[in-house]
Amino acid sequence: MARPRRATQTKRYHLTVRTEFADRLAAYASGLRQRPATVAASLLEDALELAVSGLQEHEPESEELAEARRHIEELNRRLSILRAQHTKCKPSPNSSSTSVIDGSSPRWEWPLPALLSDDEWWDRWLPRLHELLGRQLIQYAPTPGQVLDRRGYADLMTFLFPPMLRGTATVTWRSPTYGELAGLEEASEGAAGPARAQVWEPVIRHLTEALCALEATGKPGADPYLRIRAKLEIVNSWADILRNLLGETAPALPRDQPA
Repeated sequence: MARPRRATQTKRYHLTVRTEFADRLAAYASGLRQRPATVAASLLEDALELAVSGLQEHEPESEELAEARRHIEELNRRLSILRAQHTKCKPSPNSSSTSVIDGSSPRWEWPLPALLSDDEWWDRWLPRLHELLGRQLIQYAPTPGQVLDRRGYADLMTFLFPPMLRGTATVTWRSPTYGELAGLEEASEGAAGPARAQVWEPVIRHLTEALCALEATGKPGADPYLRIRAKLEIVNSWADILRNLLGETAPALPRDQPA
């Protein structure tokens, strides 16, 4: 009975290979229980498919694909810029605007709306300052009084700048509009002396400097000696400067004018 003809057309090639390769081919074919020529043909087909696929991958891309790739790269670049800007800005109380913060500026020099809007930072470090001030404010404030936080420590800023009622809303010292509202209130009352509206912002920035000192000495690996020194400066020199800002004391300047 005659053999059926193969449906796939074939061609015969006579190849010459190195003896080492021929031995490896014979051993491999023996493991598969096939003729070396059959195995060689199969390996040649597989190698050719890989070679052709590799050439296709390196073919020049179409103009449309190149334009799409450039567009994606531009979008990624813009996204990187937006992410960098996002890390340098904080939303102001006015939801229609944002305050961009220069990364090279220290926190106490930030725009006031951006500085006051960082609630997480204030909630993290302000209680540490309250602990240093203790449980009474007489020595820090112009008049004796007690305003304590929920833990019983002196709440200096609430004492110096009490909340104001505007209709049904309560405006605290951490509102960017506090200084303006305090000025209007004091003008209507005819208040004399250093007004809250005048000292509010300088005191906030002075307070920020103290909290930044606590933050810088509270990082992992910080020197405990520097931490103690920062605390000592806050309860001494920092408090003295605060009194100067409030108008309670004045720095010891030379009495005689230079000739």
